[in-house]
Amino acid sequence: MRDFIVSQFSITGRTSRKDFLRRSLKLCYISIFLIVAGIFLTSQGFRFAGYAAVSLILIAHIANYAMVIRRFHDRSRSGWWLIASFGVNICSYFAEKLERTHPVAFICIMLALAIVNLWLLIELYFRRGTAGPNRFGEDPSMAHSQGHST
Repeated sequence: MRDFIVSQFSITGRTSRKDFLRRSLKLCYISIFLIVAGIFLTSQGFRFAGYAAVSLILIAHIANYAMVIRRFHDRSRSGWWLIASFGVNICSYFAEKLERTHPVAFICIMLALAIVNLWLLIELYFRRGTAGPNRFGEDPSMAHSQGHST
């Protein structure tokens, strides 16, 4: 059990596209359940339950970020690309300040940010990992196929 928990937060190694999709969906379902449960319990007067739900959601997000880093590793990219994706989303916050004063600049910036986010989506969810070992470890899809054949 300890190894399973540690593996969820590890940023070393690689995560295959299939595992990434499966785990992303699980974390999404868990987060939705925690949000609904937290809102319901808080509305019933159990304020501590809301704090607990938020804490568990933050833990799920940390596990998700570790998984995104491992997915970048599978694509033979550094985990620092996660910081770049944060930067893109932070830029969108500041770009909203331009909406009323500089609408053309706002549209150009938002279009550029949408393109970058689309690239990140395609990179993480749709492109295959690098075949064979890379600088981040063994090919996880090869490990699965070897594990099933024995």
